[in-house]
Amino acid sequence: MKPNRKESVAPVCTKKTSTIGTITATAVAVDAPKHDEPLQNLRENVTFIGWMGIIASATLLLCSGLTMQWQHEVVRYMMLVLRKSAEMERSRAMLRRAVMTISVSAYFLSAINVLMNMFLLTGVAKLNHKLMLPWLLFHGVIFGFFGHIGLYMLVSSLLLDFKIFVLLLASFTMIIMIFYKITFEVFNLCKTIRRNSLTKEQSALNEEESKNSYLVLQSEA
Repeated sequence: MKPNRKESVAPVCTKKTSTIGTITATAVAVDAPKHDEPLQNLRENVTFIGWMGIIASATLLLCSGLTMQWQHEVVRYMMLVLRKSAEMERSRAMLRRAVMTISVSAYFLSAINVLMNMFLLTGVAKLNHKLMLPWLLFHGVIFGFFGHIGLYMLVSSLLLDFKIFVLLLASFTMIIMIFYKITFEVFNLCKTIRRNSLTKEQSALNEEESKNSYLVLQSEA
């Protein structure tokens, strides 16, 4: 009979489970500085946009509130500018109604815009793209509404006077370009933050799968 020989078993490398996670985290950390600088620039730009939006909305909020408070003086001054007689009660009532409608609309839109910009700044500070979505949605609705009004004014001015049409077209073009630049910065930051969060989640899942695979191999050995 042949003597029993123990089969030589290859020694199992005794790695700690944290080693795999350390390697994965190190690989992610190597690529992190490449994306930090553009992200930081976007955050600074959007933070500036948010604070400027809050300042502009607060100023408009104050002006519209004062206009509602002093509506009689505002209407009297506008009638003098338009060279209307102060005894024309019909013109006075129509002008007062128009002033109140514009002032109330500006007041509530400014208040909502302050809230949206606060959401935007919070999203930038916490790197949460979901907090930036209300700002994009609100300004998209505002752009569509005022774009419709601007188109109506352009068509009306074209029928009245070509010089007014050219002036309005140049003004609206400049406003649209500024609005596009601001909205693109916010959208680009929102997209970048969302992509980074998805990358981190995928890295965490890969790390967990690597740990589980190593534990299975270690138990089988």
